[in-house]
Amino acid sequence: MMQSPGYPQMYRAGAPVLYGQVQQHPQHQQVVSYPNPNAPPDGRYNVPYAPDGMPPVILPKEVIMRPFGLEHNMNHHTFTFNLRPEIMQQLQSPFIDIQLKSFHKDDKKMATQWPPKQSPNGQSVPGSIPECSIQMLPIPDLSRSLFIKQVAVPGPNTIEFNVNQCVCSHSFIMQLVVRQPLSKVTQDVFGRTQGCTPEICRDKLLKLAPPTGLRVPLVCELTHRRMSIPARSMRCAHAACFDLEPFIVQQNENSLYECHMCRAIFQLNEVEIDYFVGKMLRETTGNQATEMLLEMNGEYRPIDSEMNCRKRSNDENGEESNKIEKHGAYSLFVPQCSSLVVVVVCTFGAAAAVEENGKERGAEKTYSTDGAMDGGRIKLARHTAI
Repeated sequence: MMQSPGYPQMYRAGAPVLYGQVQQHPQHQQVVSYPNPNAPPDGRYNVPYAPDGMPPVILPKEVIMRPFGLEHNMNHHTFTFNLRPEIMQQLQSPFIDIQLKSFHKDDKKMATQWPPKQSPNGQSVPGSIPECSIQMLPIPDLSRSLFIKQVAVPGPNTIEFNVNQCVCSHSFIMQLVVRQPLSKVTQDVFGRTQGCTPEICRDKLLKLAPPTGLRVPLVCELTHRRMSIPARSMRCAHAACFDLEPFIVQQNENSLYECHMCRAIFQLNEVEIDYFVGKMLRETTGNQATEMLLEMNGEYRPIDSEMNCRKRSNDENGEESNKIEKHGAYSLFVPQCSSLVVVVVCTFGAAAAVEENGKERGAEKTYSTDGAMDGGRIKLARHTAI
């Protein structure tokens, strides 16, 4: 028998026996469990973030409100959306949320961009956000989405937009999204493309090769480092690849992805891993080659131009590429102010009653920024200046 600090008296386990045999022999010690006294007291469980702090990948799952805009020169706009029971059931997962985002109407990749605050001369005004939250959900800057699961209820919900200037240049969308670890997303891409072989990928490159040979970069233009997972989209018609994981992280706030080389717009399921370029990377690990020459007969050899040497030297002395590789675009965001105020209003049925401070106040209420009552409905969100 041994004693363990912090736990009740514990017993050393004997020989393994079947559970049925344990019931027939009452002299066996009963199996019990105790709470862990060393567990954190804050109750943060099922947090959908990787231990290394890497932000999860946001993947669209279902559109709740299709892209819509605000009418010209109107200060107040109201929209209603309905959350079906099956959606509410999915929202019980800590990895699924409701994303509300704004984007410029001309942006095909729908990158998150809230309308910036403008001065009287029409110029955008940068600055900090002193208070920026919806039901305690922070909005770091204009390039981040809002996640409003915590302020939504089953059935009808109303969302209000209050603006002090025209925002016709922007559209809005609300969709059900799932947060997945970057490793899981990468694994899914590998699983989808496992039928490809280096030979198949080589033959695709040979179709692009001129008679003098095809130059194949081994360095990603985003990170300025040799790639770990070379990939490109099915729509791309060039030999250069991007490093898959930094690419996904940098465009995490986009509804669609955009190749930074050919500007092709594509979905995540259109990404292909180039196993032939991966083979080149493995075979040149020792000499750290930055570019290969693929000849028409399928043979290849490393080439190291003066430009590549200079790029590699600058990369060894700089740290900016490390920021992009580790955190993608998240380390490059610049907080700004917006002229838009978003309020999410959750409307309950007439039979519902809300009790505050021990007093029943009726079926519907409104919470303003300072918590004051304002009649009518329950606004489960603070007036949020973003």
